[in-house]
Amino acid sequence: MEEKYVVICAVLGAAVELQRKWRRFFNTSGIWYREMNLKEKLGIMSEDEQLALLASDSMLVKRPIAVSGDAVLVGFNADKWAALK
Repeated sequence: MEEKYVVICAVLGAAVELQRKWRRFFNTSGIWYREMNLKEKLGIMSEDEQLALLASDSMLVKRPIAVSGDAVLVGFNADKWAALK
């Protein structure tokens, strides 16, 4: 298993265990998301398949991601990030 895959799985896996909302981690505005037609495919993919897909290409991951205690923030929202402090 590639080192990159292990690291991304560990980080995203920890964040997802707190939230269990996989779609939030996909960069839905990205070119790859649209070209791969993931809007239609994610609903039929297993959690393991989704995580492997996220780990396969960083362009699929919405950024930034912050994990603080039980809070997981995905994407930038100034109000939510300010409240996290």
